[in-house]
Amino acid sequence: MDINFDENYQPTILIVDDEKINIDYIVKSFDSRFKAKITTDSKLVFKILEKNKIDLILLDIQMPGINGFEIAKKLKEDERYSNIPFIFLTSQSETDSLVQGFELGAIDYITKPFNLAELKARINTHVNNFILQQRVKEQQKEILIQSKFAAIGEMTSMLAHQWRQPLNIISLIAQEITFDREMKILSDDEYYRKKELLLNTLSDLSKTIETFVKYYKNNETPKDVNVLVSLEQVINLFNEIFEENNIKIKVECQDELNEFTFKSLTKDIKQIFINIIQNSIEAIIKEKNNSDNEKEYFINVKLTLIEDFINIEIKDNAGGIDTKIIDTVFEPYVSTKENLNGPGLGLYSVKMMIENHLNGSINAKNTSDGVVFTIKIKAN
Repeated sequence: MDINFDENYQPTILIVDDEKINIDYIVKSFDSRFKAKITTDSKLVFKILEKNKIDLILLDIQMPGINGFEIAKKLKEDERYSNIPFIFLTSQSETDSLVQGFELGAIDYITKPFNLAELKARINTHVNNFILQQRVKEQQKEILIQSKFAAIGEMTSMLAHQWRQPLNIISLIAQEITFDREMKILSDDEYYRKKELLLNTLSDLSKTIETFVKYYKNNETPKDVNVLVSLEQVINLFNEIFEENNIKIKVECQDELNEFTFKSLTKDIKQIFINIIQNSIEAIIKEKNNSDNEKEYFINVKLTLIEDFINIEIKDNAGGIDTKIIDTVFEPYVSTKENLNGPGLGLYSVKMMIENHLNGSINAKNTSDGVVFTIKIKAN
């Protein structure tokens, strides 16, 4: 459950207990900033949840009809409410069943008869923790949205770059045809040759658009993704930049990986490759501009299967990441770009996608002449 917080936000606590006297006692312990929703009928819990945003549930274990354990199980099975923390209310004689309660996802328990100071302290602690967690999630969402817009900007820049040469060719052909026609020297053979060149150039432009449209096509359904196929599609986006800057791209793939996939949104793994390869390209171009040597630059990608994990290494020889920031390079707003014009969200968004969407990990390490990013993703 996602909540937008402001300074005047009042957390709402749902109390479920079949004895009204217990509910009244609990409400007395509340700070003024809390709102209470109460019920003595366990069957009404989900009706209350449907109509209210609840930040914490205090749940009695022993109740007629549906007991606390059954409610807890249903809460965890329903994705609308599975993130709402709940605390069991229990009598001293029920402590043997607390293990079962924690296995069902309870964050704490409070024993009866209640100690007012303890009750107040535990409620305050858990509500504050939940609100803090929700705020962190909201901040992560905002950062990922910012990084998505930054990625769109970079991809648009790439599209403009790839269109520049074909547009120049089209303009040149148009000028030549106009000049030759005015000079009455445009033969049929020359006309058809230039027409074919023009159509081929327009076809290249169309293919470029199709490539970008496929990348940005909305696909919210996770599916089995082949890492090698996704990598090759991303490399195709950069081919002209590789050629223009004389960057050698090399891919090594273990044969077995052709058969292995992982569950993901196709766009996630492509964005991961784009962000890291884009970083390497920018680092290479920067070093080339600041150096007169004839060094041959490369980006090497190695795909291997280690036990049940797909291991991806992306390595370049562009001098590495500044040692002052390499330990924090995956934190938000830390930029590897010297001029700091970038938002510093690219590698952070990569880390979030790998950890949260792919259940994997990533790290970066400087080598003797560059940097290597190592990604591990659980294979199907």
